[in-house]
Amino acid sequence: MAGADVSLSPPALLGPTGKRERIPTIDVLRGVAVLGILILNIRTFALHSGAYWNPTLEGGGVFSALDEWVFWIVQLLGDQKFMSIFSMLFGAGIVLMARRITDRGGSPASMHYRRMVWLLVIGLIHAYLIWWGDILVSYAVCGMLLYACWSLRPGWQLGLGIGLLIIGGLIWAGIGATEPWWSPQERAALSAAFSPDVDGMQRYMAMMQGGWLDQMEHRVSESAGMHFFLLPAFLVWRVGGLMLIGMALFNWGVFSGSRSTGFYCGWIMGGGVVGLALTSWTLQLNEAGGWDPIDVIFLNGLPAFYGSVFTAMAWIGLVMALSRGARGFVSRALAATGRMALTNYIGQSVLCSVLFYGWGVGLYGHLGYADQWIVIVGIWIVQLLGSLWWLRQFRFGPLEWLWRTLVFMKPQPMIVRESNA
Repeated sequence: MAGADVSLSPPALLGPTGKRERIPTIDVLRGVAVLGILILNIRTFALHSGAYWNPTLEGGGVFSALDEWVFWIVQLLGDQKFMSIFSMLFGAGIVLMARRITDRGGSPASMHYRRMVWLLVIGLIHAYLIWWGDILVSYAVCGMLLYACWSLRPGWQLGLGIGLLIIGGLIWAGIGATEPWWSPQERAALSAAFSPDVDGMQRYMAMMQGGWLDQMEHRVSESAGMHFFLLPAFLVWRVGGLMLIGMALFNWGVFSGSRSTGFYCGWIMGGGVVGLALTSWTLQLNEAGGWDPIDVIFLNGLPAFYGSVFTAMAWIGLVMALSRGARGFVSRALAATGRMALTNYIGQSVLCSVLFYGWGVGLYGHLGYADQWIVIVGIWIVQLLGSLWWLRQFRFGPLEWLWRTLVFMKPQPMIVRESNA
């Protein structure tokens, strides 16, 4: 911005985004994504983690025909889709923030890396003390690795993002293709982790119905596996690729709702058809193979790996088409939920831990795929209404405020002032 004061303090460079600066459709889409993530994540709280992929897991999967239908529908419409949207929006957020700071005469790099370092710390605390399935660590790592790409041309961002997705899918399938050379111990360990026998299920249930310290070894082990194996072998490629695609889509105005209605309808139809076809292919392969854990996790998952991106495009098209110019209660509640995405994401983990683990209410193992929707809808209502109420009083969500305070090493103003609300 010509004539900008480059001596502005960091808070001035990155002040609270006012009403005129916000992009409402991004807030709404982020709210849809963070609520949608719960549909999948709740499975790892309510049931054995293997039940995330395997609906036939003894003692932890299908309890009725309705459960089976719910499993299939959620896999088709939700698995990896909402996290794909969230990853794209994270990439878009990097561009948006860097552009804002640059326009105000500042240098965005130092601010960005401070934000990523503290996001990494928050993610590690979340993973090792609350829930091992954390995604924030992956976002922080990818955000650091790919920051320099924010200023590339959108075509380059899109091409690099697609390239990372292709490479990542091939690497993951390649790991599965080495199975004939695995030792019997390695095969047994994978089966025990994702398709345990009756004794294994009973030990897992006892752990989940135990205390917080009883679950610590499992939480640390799973988190370490995420960070030292899954992150370099899978998540860096997938999350990083989606972030780059999100940067390109933001630059092309897709997330601002500025494209034509026909454009978004094309995304709904094209993305939906391709995505559902590819995900259906994966589910059919899994069922034909008897839900063998090695096939489910590696080779059979490749169509769904790419199909989820197309279905995410369909969701984006639908939300953009419906939210442009919307000013109703639902849009405002979703936007508020999206503005508090960090608080709501970790809040979901805390609420599910209290509800399902033994040191809380102890519902683990009692709710199948269909019954879990009682909890899902309940948490949705709490977060939609709670976010709307909170942001009427305060500028940021609690964890958003903490994140900013850590970045600036100075308590940030919290109370809403009408001029900045």
